[in-house]
Amino acid sequence: MKSNNQYHGVLPEAVKVVRYWAHRLTQHPSFTPFDLEDLEQELMLDLHIRLPRFDPRQSGLATFASMVISRCASRLIEEATTAKSGGNVQRLVSLDTTVISNRQGEQILLQDTIGEADGLWHQQGMAWNEVIERKVDFSRVLFVLPKNLSYLASRLLEESASEVARSARVSQATIHVAVERLCCFAKMLGFVGVPA
Repeated sequence: MKSNNQYHGVLPEAVKVVRYWAHRLTQHPSFTPFDLEDLEQELMLDLHIRLPRFDPRQSGLATFASMVISRCASRLIEEATTAKSGGNVQRLVSLDTTVISNRQGEQILLQDTIGEADGLWHQQGMAWNEVIERKVDFSRVLFVLPKNLSYLASRLLEESASEVARSARVSQATIHVAVERLCCFAKMLGFVGVPA
């Protein structure tokens, strides 16, 4: 199948690389020949977005385009393969779904089979009032901490220590020392059960 896409004003070297990789992608089991034009457009768009990073002192345009487009093609294959195998499909179940009927003929809903102690909300069985009290206590601690430790503590709620270290460009040991300081502050403020 031949593509009818036209790329006026785009360097012929880039168009040649895009068409080559789009044709190769149509030969992959995840795509069909009818996807050719869409794949060309996807690859060209990705190249267009990354073109400001092109440095003619480091490589030629064809080399740069080939590297960018081959990476994009690999990503497209991975996404298509994952989607085909159902890896990206989210299966949602309503809590109002009937899961079983008891002997008296009453229907039991899924929400009635899940208790607070099951840790549905990732609090490992804590009662809702304990969760709220902990959040209030934690926000109080964040308020009295030095600015850098407060920022670190709030980041560690969302990210791992290695992610924080990588984005802050410091070693993980530095993050762990700061966590020890956080624990000391928490003990001084009267929190029990804080690791030493």
